[in-house]
Amino acid sequence: MSNHVEARSGRRSFLIFGCAVSLLASAAHGGDPTQIEFDLAGMGYGAAADGWLDPASPNYNAVEMAAEAGRRVTSADWIGVNAEVCFNDGATASNWASEIRLAIRVQGGGGDLFYDIGQPFPADNTGGEIAGDCSSFGPADGFTEFAPGTAFIASDGMVAVAAYSTWDDGTDLPAGLIESGEVLVTLGAAIPGSCGAPGTSACQEESSVPGCSDATCCASICDNDPFCCEVVWDTSCAAIAIEVCGPAPPNNDDCANAVPIFFGTTEFSSIDATDDGPELPGECDEGFGTGFGSDIWFTLTPDQSDGVLISTCDAADFDTRLALYTECDGALIACNDDGADCTGYTSRLGFAGVEGETYLLRVGGYNGASGSGTLSIEYGDVPPEYPIEVIAEWKVEDGGNGHFYAVKWLGQGSSFATADAEAILLGGYLATLTSPEETAFAMDFVGVGAPAVYARCAFGLVQSDKGPEPAGGWGWVTGEALDWTNWTPGEPNDNPAPEDFGQIYPAGNWNDCFDDEFGSVLIEFDSDPGINTGVTWATSEGGNGHGYQGVIVSPPVDWNTARALAEEAGGQLVTFETYDEAFWVNQNLGSFTSLWTQPDTATGNGGPFIGLEDLGGEWVWINGEPLAYDNWYPGEPSGDGTVGRLFSMASGPSDQFNDVPITSTSKSFIIEFDDGGGGGGCPADFNDDGVVDGVDFGSLLSAWGPCAGCQQDLNGDGEVGGPDVGLLLVGWGPCP
Repeated sequence: MSNHVEARSGRRSFLIFGCAVSLLASAAHGGDPTQIEFDLAGMGYGAAADGWLDPASPNYNAVEMAAEAGRRVTSADWIGVNAEVCFNDGATASNWASEIRLAIRVQGGGGDLFYDIGQPFPADNTGGEIAGDCSSFGPADGFTEFAPGTAFIASDGMVAVAAYSTWDDGTDLPAGLIESGEVLVTLGAAIPGSCGAPGTSACQEESSVPGCSDATCCASICDNDPFCCEVVWDTSCAAIAIEVCGPAPPNNDDCANAVPIFFGTTEFSSIDATDDGPELPGECDEGFGTGFGSDIWFTLTPDQSDGVLISTCDAADFDTRLALYTECDGALIACNDDGADCTGYTSRLGFAGVEGETYLLRVGGYNGASGSGTLSIEYGDVPPEYPIEVIAEWKVEDGGNGHFYAVKWLGQGSSFATADAEAILLGGYLATLTSPEETAFAMDFVGVGAPAVYARCAFGLVQSDKGPEPAGGWGWVTGEALDWTNWTPGEPNDNPAPEDFGQIYPAGNWNDCFDDEFGSVLIEFDSDPGINTGVTWATSEGGNGHGYQGVIVSPPVDWNTARALAEEAGGQLVTFETYDEAFWVNQNLGSFTSLWTQPDTATGNGGPFIGLEDLGGEWVWINGEPLAYDNWYPGEPSGDGTVGRLFSMASGPSDQFNDVPITSTSKSFIIEFDDGGGGGGCPADFNDDGVVDGVDFGSLLSAWGPCAGCQQDLNGDGEVGGPDVGLLLVGWGPCP
């Protein structure tokens, strides 16, 4: 094998386990390098959770080679990588080439583990075109250089290279195949002792002593120019450091060093920034995880109380991410990964700003991506981050039909007849989506869960037993004409037969399927069913006469805030004192999926906050009643929280409890009213147009502060503030 690596032009990814900076390739590897070659041809790959990086798993795909234990690993080059990427049968979407990662097993900062070394196809966000189809990509070349002192051959003298996918398509099948290609791993010399030594200066500055403070940058330069580490770090060494390692990290790299930013536009760069912020909560996962790194920080102080919009939309050269906090290590206020209608995976977030309050703005990249761009900050209406009605109305003034839509959980293994009966029981019918516009509204404002997690979703499409297979006899349950169809390519196929019922996917496309495979149902109502304003468990039905209202707020709130909002509305967070009560509320309100997080992967599904808390080690309801009805999810309470929330695991809504930290947030909670009411009236409709919306929200913000007797002081305490915002959100939507 060759002991020389040919220098390449361009920017090299300089990998430090935990952070990344850039290195400009300029010369051959120094020291006494040795290369180890790994042939990847024929390597299948899939999600790490399925064991593709686990030596004990039958899916383990790594190529292993022997090397000198403890030797420093300096770089990895991948050459001529060609990959096949598949849309597996049973998956809701295709795997993408951009989700392929190459990984190496070494001794790093996290221990003897596999660490990512590269993404061969970063821009190829595509894969197989239809289910059962695979597409080929490549060839791709690339390289990664490890920070000196962060990667070594493990103590057993083995080094391994593998491939895996960052996305789990929900099947047990490989995501694809590495058809050809190789990885060259280079082992280097020791780190000079003057690198990172006490008393040394920043690498971008000249010094009177050898070496510099950043051992990563220092060792890389001294590999090629030992003078800088053996004699003196002079102006030439500093100039090379700027060229090779880039400028020093931004001066607002850490939250403690946040710099002021003002309304208008501001250019920024996160290049060479390190990771400083906390891990994002699950509420910030928009379907691609919560990875956030290479972040920089700003302080923002609005000079008026109004909606504030912060954006990198279409104005950055990398995949951005935004988050807003009350202070360093403080509460998260808002977050965004990919802004609606923004290209290049750029971001936009909004929040209700308060005059004179200072907020911490964190700007970084998805999974540590970095680059430069322009931040825009302006006042404006802040749209909710997600639909904030349990039942969504497609308003006539928005081009709709005035109908209402909702998705309700039935339970896995439900029949089409069960779905139909549930819709009728609620006063609606199985939804008939007769146009692209109606479909787009239902998918955007109601949402259908991924079938791999929540089973299939039924709607009003069914095949007559007299229709010829596979495409004949399909029609709507209402008798409407089937003038428009949205079949998934290759469907209907009646394979395997009999597939006589319609299923709708999260993207709005259709499939024919068996009976008894449904988990949820998309329901349409010709008029308002009244569920948004609350449901009453009537005494005539054996109930307690109490009313229950599901509330969705944007942004999410913590448990204490939800409790205060419930009490301001005249009720309390719901207390399930009996099985019958929990069952009835779940069936009539809690099983609407809009109240739940509904993640697209098989993980925890968080529901509304409930009035359950741990007081001194004893779980009690907030009305003082003991926890007589014990309906904890298996394994809960786990001790990681002191308040209650409804929860299910890899399934749809349930009435089971989970303990969560009091600082955690939820987008929903359920209010219980002793008098059977649902809040009543419409005091937040300040302009009397019959709906509480953004116009009323703006009116409330304009009156912020002391305001005795004014209309916007909803709780009558003489000041327009946070509690009034909560009451407005509770009443959001059409007035009852």
